[in-house]
Amino acid sequence: MEKGLSPEVKELLKANGGDFFYDSHSSDRGSPDDLWTNRMAEEFSSRRHYSLLPNLPALFREIFDFNDGSAARIRNDFYAVRGDIWLEKQIAPLRQWVRKYNSVLRVQVEGEANMTIPITDMVAAAAAVDRPEHESLFVGDEIDNYLPMASANHMTGNPWYSTECCAAFGKSYAQTFQDTVIRMHRSFAGGITRLVYHVYPYHDGAAWKWPGYHNFGPAGFSNAWGPREPYWVDARLYNDYFARIQQALTQGDAKTDVAVYMQNYLYPPSQVYKTRHWGDTRLSEAGYTRDYLNPDMLNLPNATVAVKRLAANGPAYKALIVDSEQSPPTDPVKTSMPIAVARKILGYARAGLPVIVVGAPPDRTPGNTPEADRALETVIADLLAEHSVSRVAHEADVPDKLRSLGIRPAADPGQPSSLLSIRRRDDAARTDYYFFYNQGIVSPPDEPGTLFEPATGQPVEREVSLEGRGRPYLLDPWSGKITPIVQFTSSGGRVTLRIRLSRDNAVLIGLTEDPNRFGVAAPAAYVTKTDATEAVMDQDRIVIRAPRAGTYNATLSTGRSVRGAIASVPAPIDLTRVTWHVAAEDWQPANPYATTFGPAAAETRKARVAIDLSELKPWPEIPELQNASGLATYSTDFDLPSDWSTLMGARLSLGEVFDSFTLTVNGQAVPIDQIGAEADLGPYLKAGRNTIAVRVATTLNNRLAKLDDDVANRGLVQPYGLVGPVVLTPYGQAVVWSQTGR
Repeated sequence: MEKGLSPEVKELLKANGGDFFYDSHSSDRGSPDDLWTNRMAEEFSSRRHYSLLPNLPALFREIFDFNDGSAARIRNDFYAVRGDIWLEKQIAPLRQWVRKYNSVLRVQVEGEANMTIPITDMVAAAAAVDRPEHESLFVGDEIDNYLPMASANHMTGNPWYSTECCAAFGKSYAQTFQDTVIRMHRSFAGGITRLVYHVYPYHDGAAWKWPGYHNFGPAGFSNAWGPREPYWVDARLYNDYFARIQQALTQGDAKTDVAVYMQNYLYPPSQVYKTRHWGDTRLSEAGYTRDYLNPDMLNLPNATVAVKRLAANGPAYKALIVDSEQSPPTDPVKTSMPIAVARKILGYARAGLPVIVVGAPPDRTPGNTPEADRALETVIADLLAEHSVSRVAHEADVPDKLRSLGIRPAADPGQPSSLLSIRRRDDAARTDYYFFYNQGIVSPPDEPGTLFEPATGQPVEREVSLEGRGRPYLLDPWSGKITPIVQFTSSGGRVTLRIRLSRDNAVLIGLTEDPNRFGVAAPAAYVTKTDATEAVMDQDRIVIRAPRAGTYNATLSTGRSVRGAIASVPAPIDLTRVTWHVAAEDWQPANPYATTFGPAAAETRKARVAIDLSELKPWPEIPELQNASGLATYSTDFDLPSDWSTLMGARLSLGEVFDSFTLTVNGQAVPIDQIGAEADLGPYLKAGRNTIAVRVATTLNNRLAKLDDDVANRGLVQPYGLVGPVVLTPYGQAVVWSQTGR
């Protein structure tokens, strides 16, 4: 490897550090077929104490089987040996070698490979590298398939788990930032803590047409991120959003509700097979988070039980589940377990850790050791006799069993919901971080070719009980603003608050016992109950809000009952069918398309278009913008009554917006959620005439579709622009508590 590095490059590497990246181990580097040694027969015999040579037909699973059932056992031994050799003879030396250059080793150790060929245990591989990485293309954005690698990190304490995001087949110049946000929401819910964009191409190439060089062509695989795309004007906005979530998700230690025992060599790609290791969704719908632990994880020094928690100083699992319904059912079969693992789990049960056995208990060892099966059965019989061990018929029965044992999820939604969560606990700062994602439609038929925008699923609004103490804060990753949450209850080491999330959206909540943790003072009192719509912090006072006039009640944490009167609230204002002025840029090649190449071909001309719309509609339905791609600013005016005051405000919903966008009201920039497309305009409104402006940015798809046959042939026309409906919903406020007592 060093032969390809000049002395100058070596010195630069040492000076700058970073990581050496090993892409797509499973699909691009021959792992399914490579033995990683020229002495496999000797290595196998030494490690498994029998000869592989007379058993070679067992490795051809589609052709041969053995009457005594040993073929599958032999294959599992072979997979284990091959994986160990890869980790020992390639990964470990590589990890040591990159240290010479002040670097660490980042490897995509995802297990999906050639559809059905088993490879390395993905959990073990993730624990063996400095920076484990997945590729969302193989996962098909199925959250469950991110979890095995995340589990290794949770046990080892490694905060780095990246994803090569967010490749989509045939969607070059069509993928949006909104799509990336939703894919990353799923990644974060799966334990990912870092985003790596899939493809940021060079500016131009000698043989490339407008808008410049792209690895896979203008209609090809994956997107071309960078300033050639109109929406890149908002790259800082989106990258700040991702960075803030990533910062929260690397604080302290991951805390996970339950551990599921897993030993796998086969990880079928979920975009093809729609595979979930834990097939039933009721566990996550009940709020429980899970990790997958293989034998290596159970051999770590911290894999011990204290105060009825497994790895109490790490993930602090409240229960261990042994699941025979786990997928895939083979390689090895899910009723198999090494004797050493069974003995360890028996020790956990005797130390008081709840253990739940789903379906048939383990009845065989995974390797070619049938003589050890009887000893395993004896250990399992002892395990099943323990008081801390429960049995259920199916995965669907596990949530009720956990509740019957008094085990609650860290984030308890009370009733089944689409909310998924991640919890991080920083003991030194006495702070918990909760990430919530309102999961949209799981695995649409053409995923991952499908682009997620517009968002899917249903909005959610419900009270959630969080494990932890102290005061809750809303950590807004779009704006970076941190706001005390002032409507909640606290009891028994839990804080209960209301979560509202639009489709496919996410939220960050901090829960801290340190009043200085977030640099924003929480009020001395808070609202525990109100019949108003909500209670919020407004400067140094707590106000209750409602969209209608009336008298509303609230109970403060001091025990005091208060009332607030809202005199009048204007009716909602529909801004969908008013006159909007649109000032647009239509991005086009500056030089003749397909006859200009190199740097000149990458130049862009931005033609100005100005129109007035009496009704919002997507660009393909507007003659002047029918084939355009680029930027556009929509502006309109509306009036508020003369008695409008600081005790009034309004929520703005923009409806559908394609793709990235910004919002200004009366000349002031307003932070706005890019998925829900909603914002609170309270501080920005005034009596009389108000002006709202929405600047949108698009992909290049629609313009390229009129220039390039390959792009046209995919038949994709995207509904650019501010589409709406746009509705302003005023609310009234009443002060129920003030720092000054007034």
